[in-house]
Amino acid sequence: MAPTVPPGYLGNLTADQEGRLQNLWALILHLGDSDLSRALPPPPPDRPSSNDHDSNSSNNPPSPTLSRRNSWLTRTDSKLSRRASSLSAVSPPPIVIQNLRNIGMSQSEIKTASRYLANLNTEDLRWHILVTAKHEPLDAWVLRYLRFCKWNIKKAFLLLLDATVWRTKIMHVDDHLIPRGELHALHTAEKPGMNGEPAGQFMDQLRMGKCYIHGVDRENRPICVIRVRLHRPADQSEVAMNQFITHIVESCRLLVVPPNESATVIFDMTNFSLANMDYSPVKFVIRCFEAFYPESLAVLLIHNAPRVFAGIWKIIKGWIDPDLVKRIHFTRNVEDLEEFIPRTQIVRELGGAEDWEYNYTEPKEDENLIAEDTETRDAYLAERQELGEEFFSLTTQWIASAKLVDPLDVLTIKTQRAEIMDQLRGIYWTLDPYIRARNYLDRNGVIQEGGKVVHYPSPKQLDRIETAQVLQVVNPARVKVVNVG
Repeated sequence: MAPTVPPGYLGNLTADQEGRLQNLWALILHLGDSDLSRALPPPPPDRPSSNDHDSNSSNNPPSPTLSRRNSWLTRTDSKLSRRASSLSAVSPPPIVIQNLRNIGMSQSEIKTASRYLANLNTEDLRWHILVTAKHEPLDAWVLRYLRFCKWNIKKAFLLLLDATVWRTKIMHVDDHLIPRGELHALHTAEKPGMNGEPAGQFMDQLRMGKCYIHGVDRENRPICVIRVRLHRPADQSEVAMNQFITHIVESCRLLVVPPNESATVIFDMTNFSLANMDYSPVKFVIRCFEAFYPESLAVLLIHNAPRVFAGIWKIIKGWIDPDLVKRIHFTRNVEDLEEFIPRTQIVRELGGAEDWEYNYTEPKEDENLIAEDTETRDAYLAERQELGEEFFSLTTQWIASAKLVDPLDVLTIKTQRAEIMDQLRGIYWTLDPYIRARNYLDRNGVIQEGGKVVHYPSPKQLDRIETAQVLQVVNPARVKVVNVG
């Protein structure tokens, strides 16, 4: 039996939700157009009904006190404005300002959006989304923002701008962090000087297994375990910590297989003490779940927390969106964990039956050789760009199809868009070895050629991968790994 797609996800949208998705795409593609109003489909009501929320959201609104204190929607202006204020003050083109005003943004929202758009060309925004989505269907990536923002189009657009500016201008995820990867960090750490220090701290965290990804839960979602007792605030800079967290999140994203879109996180609080407490990375993790990678968290399990954590939790809880808090559970023993993960897939360190321990596999000098073939890389990039152009053109037609009478014409456009999204997923995995440095999940056989994910690779598979890696050194352009089930 095929897995059921939850409400509000790609493949199970109401007419109202699809209309909101069309409106958000219209802003992404046509915000700089002089005729934006013509590109927009008929606007949906300002606020969706309660049954339009995704399945993880309560149908009952939060209490006024909780909403005022915690809700991201009520914190948008203050939080985004503070971050945007540190960016360039150059204004985007007047037509963009006018279009923001025409869609009903408040003055404070326009000010926030303008500061982001001063650093992000409206024509480039669509391409940043294409790169960011990676192997995910583009609609699925955009829907994350709509669901998190309760289908509020303007709030979702602001959050998307915030995440895109962070990714491209602050963290440099796709032009530095991912293509350079662990091998580059290893080389940089070996060099004297200030640049080597954060790289060394980055590698230290990987080697000790402060956070690792292993196995799946009952819903076949990847599991990320954070061993809080291994964290010492003075041992790494904020830069190294945030790069490490982003690296882990990006690695985990590659293991999420449709129809799943999220992962399970375990904060292992065993032997936690106040010496391990560090609010800065906690705030960054919250930002990841709320803004940079919304709707990526399925469940967060705070496991075996000591009494001293109770007071800390009261502080942290106030920083988290109420709907995200509902996904957080406290577990005390393996029986509690079994509600979410089969005992046979819980590692012994957590009281389970799986005989597995984290051991970091060091980068190999030749593991990224294929990325040096820039001619092949550029050919695949051009192919992806061509597919992207076709997708954006079809999306404009799909938005306009809201005014079409013939349902067959609408169905044809939808089918073509779905086919292009599937092709974009395929071209990503073709591009992957050229644009993403290998990580420990590749070396351990979890991520295999062509995007195949094997959460529990067998010794036979690991032997074949090692053989293929040796052959690739001889002729990297011609080696193709055939997956072994």
